[in-house]
Parts: sequence; structure tokens; C-alpha cells
Amino acid sequence: MLRHKPIDVLYFTDILFTGLWFLTVLFVLTVIGIVLYKKLKGWGFYIGWLVVWLFFYIMPDVWVLNQIEFLLPFYVFGIIGRNIKWENLNVGISVLALIGYCACFSLFTFDYTMYSMGSDCFSLDYVYGTSLRLASGIFGILCSLAFISYLSKLSNRVSKLAVVGAMTLPIYVLHQKILTLNKVMHLHTDNHVLMILIVLMLMLITIGIYKILHRNRYLALLLFGEAQHK
Repeated sequence: MLRHKPIDVLYFTDILFTGLWFLTVLFVLTVIGIVLYKKLKGWGFYIGWLVVWLFFYIMPDVWVLNQIEFLLPFYVFGIIGRNIKWENLNVGISVLALIGYCACFSLFTFDYTMYSMGSDCFSLDYVYGTSLRLASGIFGILCSLAFISYLSKLSNRVSKLAVVGAMTLPIYVLHQKILTLNKVMHLHTDNHVLMILIVLMLMLITIGIYKILHRNRYLALLLFGEAQHK
């Protein structure tokens, strides 16, 4: 409503199938991954992913096919790296990861997001933007793992983080609705400290909303896929 869209059947269909496109894409890629894993072994598994990517590349940009094509390489990279013991990082790698993440963050702009890069995967700009995004993601993950490894040595702070980590899906689902308020308030800032404070505030608000909605087992199931057993 804040976006002045008519509330009709098409509106609810859009929310159902593309409103949270990331979750839709993740589900589709997971189903494809299960089929490929059961049918193909070894290098055939990854060749299968390449064929799937080429298929989505030549398909018209309808539904969330463009997003699937966009995120598929990152999904496969996650599969490749799942067996690496990322938590066993020494201080040198952690420092280099932090420097690399800061460097990528200083270069990254909205032009390198999926919403601005277009769909020409073989252009130099697309390759550069994708490489920058992949590098920043890897460096960011390494920094996060190093931070968690450090916290694991300090009392019970990790267990508290794990509680928040278990609520990342509700946070992702609910935070967008709060951000639509900016259509009314028109807030804009380049202050990174203020951005961090806003993110923390959004997390607290969404966790509070989730705690309220979670009390109803039907809402918990429909909104967050959580089955509550009596």
C-alpha cells in the first residue's frame, strides 16, 4: 500500500511467488541441486550445473529466472566450499580478509547489484562486478568466521549469537516491511555508523515482531515454515 500498488489478485500473486525472490530462488536451486546430486557424480555434478546455468541464460527474463541465473554461481561455490574447515583460520588470513573486505567495500556501489548490472553475463563490466561481489562475499565470510572464533573463547556470547542466527529467516522476511516506511520518511544517509545503528534497530524490531507472531502456530507455519508440535 505504501508503494501505491492496487490490492488485487495480481498483487498477492506477486508477493507469493516473487515478493521474497531470494527465498524463491534458493528453493528452486535446492530442488535442482538435489536432482543433480542424485543423478550425477564427480565432475558430472558440476557439468550439470553448468548446463543448468546455460539453460537459464538463454531463457527469457520472466518470473525469477534472471535472479536464478545471477545467484547460481554463488550457490555452486557454496557447495564446493562446504567441506573446507573455514573455522581453522590463523591471524594472518583473518587480517588479510579484513583488508580485502574493506577494499571491496570501498569499490562496491549499487551499480554492481543485480538490479543494475543487466543480464549480459559475458560483458567485461558484468564479469568485474560479479568478481568484486564474489570476492567481497568470501572476505566477509572469512571475517565473520574469524570474529565468531574469537567470541567462542569468551563466555557464552556465541550461544547468544546462535539464538539470533536461528532467527535470520524471520528477520529477512520481516525487515523489508519495516523498510517500506522509508517511502514515507525519505531518510538518506552515507554515515556508516548510523547505518550500523539502523541495522541493529531493525534487527531488534523484527525479532520483537517475530516473537509475537511466533506464538500463533498457524502464523509460524505460514510465514516462517515452522511446524510447532504439541
